[in-house]
Amino acid sequence: MKKAQEQPGKKSFGRWILIGAMVVIALVICLIIVGVVVTLFTGSGISYGTGNIALIPINGEIVSEESSGLFSSQAAASSTIIDEIEKADKDSGIKAIVLEIDSPGGEVVPSDEIAAAVKKANKTTVAWIRGTGASGAYWVASAADHIVAHRLSITGSVGVTGSYIEFAGLLERFNMTYQQLAAGKYKEVGSPYEELTSEQRGFLLKIIDAIQKDFLDNVAANRNLTPEQVKNISTAAFYLGSDAKQLGLVDELGGKEEVLAYLKKEINATPELVSYEKKKGLLDMFRAMVSQNFYAMGASFREGMLSSQSQEAQIKT
Repeated sequence: MKKAQEQPGKKSFGRWILIGAMVVIALVICLIIVGVVVTLFTGSGISYGTGNIALIPINGEIVSEESSGLFSSQAAASSTIIDEIEKADKDSGIKAIVLEIDSPGGEVVPSDEIAAAVKKANKTTVAWIRGTGASGAYWVASAADHIVAHRLSITGSVGVTGSYIEFAGLLERFNMTYQQLAAGKYKEVGSPYEELTSEQRGFLLKIIDAIQKDFLDNVAANRNLTPEQVKNISTAAFYLGSDAKQLGLVDELGGKEEVLAYLKKEINATPELVSYEKKKGLLDMFRAMVSQNFYAMGASFREGMLSSQSQEAQIKT
């Protein structure tokens, strides 16, 4: 009996798969080597050029950590910003710190963390509000020694929000039901698949009100506001820079020139800005790209599985 021969097509296809896999592995190794070499020679640390004023940007939504990926949306990560503030504070050549703000706010805890780092700094700190310095971003700005804002910038919005999209009505319309087994009375609070009960709504509002009070207390202490001024901003309204100055939320209207003029008096020297923004090297970008791909792979396995995480509404300043 003759032995069955392997089909040439299958053998060729398998060979090409093996060659393709080897090429991909070789490219990955080359990228890692190039990334390491570039990082060694160019660096990806903090502080570039010379100057005596550290310029630290706070752009985009305030979050705790940087997003993965080359094309992720711009965000201000508290971990990175705090690191930049601490390094500038320890740098003997740096005489003051400028926070260049253009942010609508973001997560509560990261905003408070950055504000705490600003207050802790032993050097003169200036918040420079350009387009927007609202909500959590204003929380950060209020911790600085001096605030300069453009007259048409958006500032204030000293408030807290907790919101989410609710699908309960949509499910009912298509005759669909949602079943979730959860231990704990409030474990399902904020689930988008069920309507909030009055008790659950009260539970969430109590948390939001507590955060709002803490936010107001911090801003009032940072800006030395009177009870009447606190009452004026407790509505969480946002203001143009010109109105914010009248309310005591900013010290001065202007831009870069006004910031430098103030600093010249404070440090008794000619201020020269130096960027303290952390630049990403090739290795950082490659690492982020790989991380994002593994995250996407893991996410597909997580879908449909029981989760112990709460479905509460996301609370932001």
